[in-house]
Amino acid sequence: MKVARFSFKNIFLGVICFSILAVSCTTIPDTVPDSDREIVQQAQNAVEKGDYRLARWYYEKLLENYGENPAIYIEGNYEIAHLSIKKKKYEDALPRLEEILLIYDNVAPGMLPGAFKKMAENDLAKIPQKKIDEIHEKAKAEEQARVEAELKKKQEEEARMIEEAVNTAAEDFEWTEDENPEDSEANLQSE
Repeated sequence: MKVARFSFKNIFLGVICFSILAVSCTTIPDTVPDSDREIVQQAQNAVEKGDYRLARWYYEKLLENYGENPAIYIEGNYEIAHLSIKKKKYEDALPRLEEILLIYDNVAPGMLPGAFKKMAENDLAKIPQKKIDEIHEKAKAEEQARVEAELKKKQEEEARMIEEAVNTAAEDFEWTEDENPEDSEANLQSE
């Protein structure tokens, strides 16, 4: 009789496969809770379970449904940025954190919950400066490319409009076979 031997490697691989399967099988709910606080609570429950994907989904729904409220907009964006910081997805976190701080810099003190400003500053400090510089350079290059593409599209549209105008004008002044431009000039002079 052959006895199955379980090595540490086999057990470890089994645990990894099970973990991946468990995380990938997370289901997204069909409905969203009725209030902003219920959505936040569901998101926090998902974070506690380590289900960042589901937590992010709840925070995105919070922004979608209640984002017109500045305090909720700040909270939802901060929480998404914070999840991104935890996963070292700085490209997603940085613009959100910078926007939050910009909003705080442009509102009267006391208009928004102060805690999110401090937490945003703390999370921003966790991003290595080299990474911040890379993200800013990439964003700058993308903006430059977008502006150039927009300019090119505008120039092509203007060229098309000019060509259409020239063609229309040329059609308006085309002579038919029975019209002779010299006859028209003679008629004008005789009048």
